[in-house]
Amino acid sequence: MGALPRRWRWVAAHLAGCVGTARIVHGVHLPADTIGGWSFGALIGLAALEITDGIRRRAP
Repeated sequence: MGALPRRWRWVAAHLAGCVGTARIVHGVHLPADTIGGWSFGALIGLAALEITDGIRRRAP
């Protein structure tokens, strides 16, 4: 979501939530699978933002 403008990030987060919920409703995944996926995705996203912010701070 770091590539999106700040005002559009909520759309991506909402869409991810809807997809996860739909997968539970349709019986494709268990709730624990979906929560684990959301958590893992949030961790990866935060790590990517931290890395890109560090690179931007070091750029001349």
